[in-house]
Amino acid sequence: METTQDTEQEETTSPHAPFTAFVGREEIVDDIKRHLLKGQHVCLSGDRGIGKTAIVEEIVRFLREERPGLRFLHLADEMTFKNLLVSLARGLHELRLFRHPLIGPDEIADLEWRQISKRTRALTLHELGAAVVTSLRGEGVLLLLDSVNRVKPTDHAWLNDIIRNAVCLVATRDKTEKNLKPLLARFALIEVPPLSRREAQALIDVLTAERPVPSVDPKHYSKSVYDASRGYPNAIKDLIWKGSLEKYVDKEHIRGLAHDAGVRGFSIAPGMLILVAVFAVWRYVAWATRTA
Repeated sequence: METTQDTEQEETTSPHAPFTAFVGREEIVDDIKRHLLKGQHVCLSGDRGIGKTAIVEEIVRFLREERPGLRFLHLADEMTFKNLLVSLARGLHELRLFRHPLIGPDEIADLEWRQISKRTRALTLHELGAAVVTSLRGEGVLLLLDSVNRVKPTDHAWLNDIIRNAVCLVATRDKTEKNLKPLLARFALIEVPPLSRREAQALIDVLTAERPVPSVDPKHYSKSVYDASRGYPNAIKDLIWKGSLEKYVDKEHIRGLAHDAGVRGFSIAPGMLILVAVFAVWRYVAWATRTA
């Protein structure tokens, strides 16, 4: 039985890279599992930063740990269609499924990717597309394609053939894109909403346990983080990460979060300036009236 594999992706660092917590979204994850295990396509749709990638990565974890016999490819980065085909070719080769048009099956079985990479990239889009579709046909491979947001008209037919010959989980922030929308007609659409306050608080609790935030008022700080993030998990992670780097999170810091969220806290200093200005104007008007 073949083990699951995914294509290697170039890793990038982010301010909240150390955070690995996945909280909430249980119903969404269960829905995705149910559809995929039935052989049904799934489209995961939502704004940038809403947590689509974290959900896809949770599905990857599930497949590795609980479905080790299911062959799948995980492409995590947004890329050109040619690079998408090359990445699929690489993953299929690692699964010993890739049928290279210029290399026989007996020869390719003994070659590593680095030995066929150059000859694969040199293929035309038509040759490479045909090779990928042929390699997928009848193999029951699951494709997890994160960040599919734009489809060129020239790529539409090839992507359609790929979808017809695999089971796909596609994550996108633009399900209505004119060339992508027709391809998604066969997909079960799952919208990813912002976290509820309860889910966000659970995530905040996990993150602050991992990276404590020295706040004067933890309860108020958590509320301000939720308000400022609007329930977007990536924003929550960024805010907690930045807060954990502070020596001390005081009321002004918390008020700044509220300000960013459009919930302006009252500060006595601006209020006093306004009162002084009003008083000065009143005194001037009174003096001008007496001397007139």
